[in-house]
Amino acid sequence: MKVVVIGGYGVFGSRIAKLLIDDGHDVVVAGRNRAKAVACSARIGGAPALVDARANLDTLFRLEPDAVVDAAGPYQTYEKNPYYLPKACIEHGVHYFDLADDAEFATGIGSLDAAAQQAGVVVLSGASSVPTLSAAAVEALRLGMTEIDSIETTILPGNRAPRGRSVVSAVVGQVGRPMRVWKGGAWRAAIGWSDGVSIDLAAGRRRRAVLIGAPDLTLFPQFFKARTVLFRAGLELGVMQYSLEVLSRLRASGVIRSLMALVPLLHWAAHLLRPFGTDSGGMTVDIVGRIKSSRERRHWTLRAGAGDGPIIPAVPIWVLFRHFETLDRGARACLTDLSIDAYVDAMSRFDISAATTTSVLQPLFETALGDTWRALPAEVARLHAVYTFERYVGKATVRSGGNPLTRLIAMLFRFPVPGEDIPVAVEIERRGKEEVWLRDFASKKFKSRLSLQPSGRVREQFGPFAFDLEFPLQDGKLQFDVCRANIFGLPLPKFLSPRCDAFEFVEDGRFMFDVALFAPLGLGLLVHYKGWLVPEEETEPASTP
Repeated sequence: MKVVVIGGYGVFGSRIAKLLIDDGHDVVVAGRNRAKAVACSARIGGAPALVDARANLDTLFRLEPDAVVDAAGPYQTYEKNPYYLPKACIEHGVHYFDLADDAEFATGIGSLDAAAQQAGVVVLSGASSVPTLSAAAVEALRLGMTEIDSIETTILPGNRAPRGRSVVSAVVGQVGRPMRVWKGGAWRAAIGWSDGVSIDLAAGRRRRAVLIGAPDLTLFPQFFKARTVLFRAGLELGVMQYSLEVLSRLRASGVIRSLMALVPLLHWAAHLLRPFGTDSGGMTVDIVGRIKSSRERRHWTLRAGAGDGPIIPAVPIWVLFRHFETLDRGARACLTDLSIDAYVDAMSRFDISAATTTSVLQPLFETALGDTWRALPAEVARLHAVYTFERYVGKATVRSGGNPLTRLIAMLFRFPVPGEDIPVAVEIERRGKEEVWLRDFASKKFKSRLSLQPSGRVREQFGPFAFDLEFPLQDGKLQFDVCRANIFGLPLPKFLSPRCDAFEFVEDGRFMFDVALFAPLGLGLLVHYKGWLVPEEETEPASTP
């Protein structure tokens, strides 16, 4: 086939062009800079051409291509007429592929489906690491699952991977910007480049990753019927990773209105720091789903070394051309057109490998309680049966102590303020072996982390304070007993430890809670809150995208 690769001299475009040339296709390396096109063609082969896809397309179609690959991007900048290029390709009977990482663009291209089918052409958007490889991985991982609780994809490039100006621009455009994620069966607000977590890319190689937009976020909830879909990315060097996280907070708080003016500076900094770190990276896809009466976590990892990471985004289009005759005509986001094995097998010529692990999941509290778990009231067990993400809502009554010092302590810990019938929301998120609890009392929020200790106890962490808990069950009430307290990892003597009287039980078919916290040294009550909770889905329908 004769293929015009727009942006064919770029980071990913040049790799696509080279792979297609190696397979015998007649490739034109095109773009707005003829000198770069000529230099690239001299290096990899193909013919150079000056084509400005944002201006007059006559120069493109005078080349009489069979297919066009748009590797230029960023696609979210095609604001007034985002699909002018694929539309023009359809009108000329030319097949079209792109590497769009913009969720709205990749999702909306389906509006051209009828026209593409009538013209008998293939129009595929997002034919890159995401959503193509991630969707193909999910399709394989979900085999045998009757429900999917969560899908989480992570991209972790090595620091020495080349970054073009358009890639930096696309990343910076999301830093600190509002975004939405599908969590627990509803759309929820989030901030780009926030909510960092640690990801295992390989043994001994943990990398930090944050929320960022991708086509997966809008395509997967409906396509795979998943209750939660998250997408994260991270940079290898901490100085770059944390700098963007700081900028995200400044942008989200309104201190900085826009970061786009920083793109040249950040692009220069990325180039300056390129000798550091490694040339190894990869991606992970993690899904949790129901298998009969249990839950399984299936984790797929794609690792790249020896500088081969940047080839991964170019692989899907290369492999799609290898299986071109099997592709259905029409316009759509590129999801499960081919199996993940087709892509992985093709990558075997590079220093790239894939592996899948499977484990049975058990809720943290079920593990901690042992035989007591089976004796819990159904509503209490349901709240603690957290595999990925759950949200509960209800009402509470809150009291606080009269001591000014205890009120100050309660304020520092962001404990709820006194009141009657206060709206309450509790979000519980499973993160690896931990649970993160976010309690929201009329927008007064406080967070804690729960983890299982080798002793079998559960440790709850509030900032520098940690409390080891046991859970006796008496008369149908689950009690939270503090066995040990510490601050900054140092044990607190009992007389300096706060006291907690906390119970969970069922009344009139509803989950009830009653929690009273007392300051040490006889200072009295810190906070006392009690009320009820029900699963969010029992109170209102999930919002629509």
